[in-house]
Amino acid sequence: MAAVCWQCIEDEYLKNIIREQGEPDQCSLCDGEQENAFTAYDFARLLDPIMQEHFAQGPEVKKFGDDDKEWWEREGDSLSFHVEEVIGQHLGFEDKIVEALVDNEEVWEPDGDIPFFDSSCDYVETPVRSHAYDEEWDYVLEDLKHKIL
Repeated sequence: MAAVCWQCIEDEYLKNIIREQGEPDQCSLCDGEQENAFTAYDFARLLDPIMQEHFAQGPEVKKFGDDDKEWWEREGDSLSFHVEEVIGQHLGFEDKIVEALVDNEEVWEPDGDIPFFDSSCDYVETPVRSHAYDEEWDYVLEDLKHKIL
């Protein structure tokens, strides 16, 4: 299985996570047997909540072409594109990480669960809603203004 060691990761935060939580494996980037590496499965476990919080399946939009031809198309980019963007570099096995995301998602479709991850869909970034942060900030300001020391 494809893996990458902490030394080949460019992002300092991710590098530290792999250094602390990685397992011995052959690095796909430097070809060395490394003490601390992450497999596609490890990346999927780490990225799952991040991807679900910050991405959504793109909306279906009607497109128009020559001679009034029309069709529906999903906006966005592939999951592997977004995985690469979140990691911050090209690893070469982003598709394996997407497969692990799809395979490890805990959904039970017979009960009506709808899977979030679908390798055939395109995804868009969801805007960060600052409302919760604004409320917390207002609370802190009020507390500072009226707190008796």
